[in-house]
Amino acid sequence: MLPPLVFHTDGSFRQPGLRPSHAPLDDLPLKPAERRYFDRMERWVVETHEKLRWRSVRIDKANVLETFQVALPRSINEKFTWRKLFDHDPRLPVLIDKIAVKDWLVTERMPLRAPELLWQGTDPDAIPASVLTRRAVMKPAQGWRSQLFLRPGEAEPAEIRAAAAEMLTHRHGWRLFEWGYSRIPPRLLIEEEIVAAPGTRLEEVKVYVFGDRIERIVRLFDRFGTISGQVWDADADGWVQRSNRPLDVAEIIDRAPPPPNWEEMIRAAQQIAAPFDHMRVDLLTDGSRAVLNEMTVYNQGGRMARIGADGAHPATLAWDLRRSWFLRTPQVDPMLEEYRLTLGALLDWAETQV
Repeated sequence: MLPPLVFHTDGSFRQPGLRPSHAPLDDLPLKPAERRYFDRMERWVVETHEKLRWRSVRIDKANVLETFQVALPRSINEKFTWRKLFDHDPRLPVLIDKIAVKDWLVTERMPLRAPELLWQGTDPDAIPASVLTRRAVMKPAQGWRSQLFLRPGEAEPAEIRAAAAEMLTHRHGWRLFEWGYSRIPPRLLIEEEIVAAPGTRLEEVKVYVFGDRIERIVRLFDRFGTISGQVWDADADGWVQRSNRPLDVAEIIDRAPPPPNWEEMIRAAQQIAAPFDHMRVDLLTDGSRAVLNEMTVYNQGGRMARIGADGAHPATLAWDLRRSWFLRTPQVDPMLEEYRLTLGALLDWAETQV
């Protein structure tokens, strides 16, 4: 059963019954043997994955290299790095594969669908001419921030096929060690373009879910022009309200009220994220129809702006690694299995300290 959401007329909502999954790990008095064990695991991380750790630190100025921990992650940013290194959940590549996720939504009976798939393949020359004569969007299945809007008469088929060939050469996620992307075979897709109904405007809604807690919602307007939008943040008690602060990607605050399907969309995002310990669910809507745009498992490459380094933030404490694939799945490697059991036991104890 999903945690309850209690909506108010202004679009804000409460999340009654939320509680931290564990106490702040910095506050826990570890036993000497526990401290030695996690120190040893951290040395293993430094010695065997130094570049991953270094790049993870650099993407957020709030991170400090000398104190950054992966083996016993205390903050959201550290948990993202932990996810990259340890949590190789076979579902994650499916979710970020822009073709496979369409089938996943259907198979899992999720409340939303993705844009209709018009064509997929690996050969740009095989794209049917009929697909190139309608409004659509071309993307690589294995990437992000890479798409081409197809408009009848705006580009020659040869130009589109050349752009498609270029998309196939891109390898996303390798620089920041985003494991999930490495498991996605390069393919192209062309899908329907989501267009706002007359008298409405299209917006992207990003819903950040940590465990049972919806922490943040970002609304973006005019994504490929002069971006504006608004941020909704949860307070310490989980009450999500519109903030007066600007977006991290734009200074223009849009004061538009929530769309008519706001509550329906947020509940759908909550359901889509529910099987995972953390997920960002990105939707497109014009206020009536809503579709899944993408699912993001490594937000901004592995960071959460403003709160990512705070080990005591409610979102940090809501992100329960015990719900991850790694901590729920026995590991073949004896060292990793010992680590899985040791970390899981510590988090079990940390829950009793709340």
